[in-house]
Amino acid sequence: MSGEFGGRLRTGVIGRLNDEWDEIAYGLRGGDALASWSRDFAELGAYGTLAELQRGISAAAPVEQDALLIALLALADSGVELAGRVLLQQMLPHAVRLASARRGPGQSFDDAAGHVLGCLYEVIRAYPYHRRTGRVAANLACDTLHRVVYGTGAGRRRGHVTLVLTPDPIGDTGVSAPFPALERRLDTGAALARGVRLGVIDASDPALRDWRVVGPHSVDAARGDLIALLVGAVEEGVLTAEQARMLAQDYRESAPPAAEIAASRGISYASLRQRHSRAVRRLREAGHGAPRAA
Repeated sequence: MSGEFGGRLRTGVIGRLNDEWDEIAYGLRGGDALASWSRDFAELGAYGTLAELQRGISAAAPVEQDALLIALLALADSGVELAGRVLLQQMLPHAVRLASARRGPGQSFDDAAGHVLGCLYEVIRAYPYHRRTGRVAANLACDTLHRVVYGTGAGRRRGHVTLVLTPDPIGDTGVSAPFPALERRLDTGAALARGVRLGVIDASDPALRDWRVVGPHSVDAARGDLIALLVGAVEEGVLTAEQARMLAQDYRESAPPAAEIAASRGISYASLRQRHSRAVRRLREAGHGAPRAA
């Protein structure tokens, strides 16, 4: 493998996925699959290997990136397992950071990662790509987060997770983050500013600081992309500003456990979960619920 893929985890479940990807990313199987897929999805025909496709997704402008992800989601939905595997690898950096944030006392990283990967796989297979066609990577990340928080046994797990792709303390996948394109970052910056005016976030929100400080290809962009999605939902009348602010506050790395959030607001954990679910359901029913790039 080339140096750009160096430094990745090589142990446990993540290591096995990375080893498997090394075998298929440049192999003939992937090239043959792309040639076959391009007959129905012309946008995939520009790539000769799955490694090239992965880099193309990471560097693409928003509209092109969404088209590539939608093509893979459609293929995965039709039973093409390799397409789902490409999507899993593309979202692996998010899964690693999410597993690290979700790791409970005494829990192994492999256990936490296995749970997150299972949720991500379910989200990929269930994604309604016919109607949620914008900001697909952000939607996949948000849906995975929601499934991790409120999946089976959610009441026994801590109620905070992260969409901020910060450096993982135990290693790095070496794969580009889902949202590195400069065009999307510029769109996100404008949405963050509107979010302050709408009351979705405060002017002191770390997302604004991160957007201003980090480089355009930093992996610290995913929380900003989530907030942009929420701002768009408010502007389109899908969510109220209060609902969007709730999700922006509660779906962040530094949020306290859900039980503490509920107590601070004078409501039960069940009521908080219901409010989260209602807001997320409105986003899903409305499609992507985010503004399109100009």
